[in-house]
Amino acid sequence: YVAPRELESILFKHDAVLDAAATGHFSEKEATEVPIAFKSQVLAEKIQSFVNEKVEPHKKLRGGVRFIHRIPKIEAGKTLRRVLKEQLKNDKMI
Repeated sequence: YVAPRELESILFKHDAVLDAAATGHFSEKEATEVPIAFKSQVLAEKIQSFVNEKVEPHKKLRGGVRFIHRIPKIEAGKTLRRVLKEQLKNDKMI
């Protein structure tokens, strides 16, 4: 298990990251859920390398980094990870 908040706390340490979210995403290739990060307006490879250098192998962003216009949140600021997973499942990342 990889705690999304752990990855998010690392993402927020990157100078170019203003907002970010992380969740698991099922990978048919690996036959398991893999960590994936959501970020807007930053180069994916730099973000992925930044996080991967700071975590254990099973926590690396093997699912990659996705760029989206806005991270879905409730009014209180909590990230709606279920919405992110649903968008990934339906391939509707916007």
